[in-house]
Amino acid sequence: MKTEKRFKGLFGFVAAYPRVILVVALLGSLFSVVYTAKKMEFLTGRDD
Repeated sequence: MKTEKRFKGLFGFVAAYPRVILVVALLGSLFSVVYTAKKMEFLTGRDD
């Protein structure tokens, strides 16, 4: 009899491939920081 429990769906994928999830999360974080740094504008609201 099979005693190993297999999860299905999204949780099953995350549980089966934790390193892939970490790499994707780190790449997304890095992308968001770079994108924000490139697109950031300071709006003071003063017309000097």
